[in-house]
Amino acid sequence: MHWCLCPGRPSAATTDRQGPGQGRQKQNCRRDRAVPDAPHSTHQDKVKAKGGKWKQDLALINAGLCSIAAKDLDALADDPDVDYITPDREVRGSLDYAVPTVGADIASSYGWDGTGIGVAIIDSGIDSTNSPDIQGRLVYSESFLSGDTDPRDYNGHGVHVAGTVAGNGKASSGKLAGVAPNARLINLRVLDQNGVGTDSAVILAIQKASALARNAPGLLTKSDPPSPHARG
Repeated sequence: MHWCLCPGRPSAATTDRQGPGQGRQKQNCRRDRAVPDAPHSTHQDKVKAKGGKWKQDLALINAGLCSIAAKDLDALADDPDVDYITPDREVRGSLDYAVPTVGADIASSYGWDGTGIGVAIIDSGIDSTNSPDIQGRLVYSESFLSGDTDPRDYNGHGVHVAGTVAGNGKASSGKLAGVAPNARLINLRVLDQNGVGTDSAVILAIQKASALARNAPGLLTKSDPPSPHARG
């Protein structure tokens, strides 16, 4: 089983002994202490010393993706550098309440169409080939699924989300345009054909989006001409 290790600074604390599948968090942790250290070789060595394997740095949350036997978790949790251990749980796509939550009708009434904005879609991928509403605005694609480098959508949820966010309504003469119909799309695939992924894949995708924003701002904010199908 994979576990997510969150290293932190030493503190006098006990460990909450919970059953399999539950997070293991230090009790009585100080909330006013310094920001935890980012993962480094010392943390990796500690995991290895307990019979585990350090698989991936998750620097965004000062953590790492590890594989370790359940019988060795208590010993690892007792380490003063460890604040929290949690399974690398499955994540699934959902969009039941997105449209009213983001106020799509309000955005449309003000004519906001996403011009000059890049939106990262962290989902099951995007395949614009058969999606005319988003063609021509997919500027970056990458898959974070283990053993699967194809960033296209084999589930359907990613394309659905991309259309809700940035569909220009071409297939419906503008009637079904998304919230930001002229926005650019960054495709970061974290869910497989069954809509299943892992915590670590999502974290890695968020890290990539952050890196693109820092290192390639033109990719996300390059100005585009107004969409002919934008509402407002």
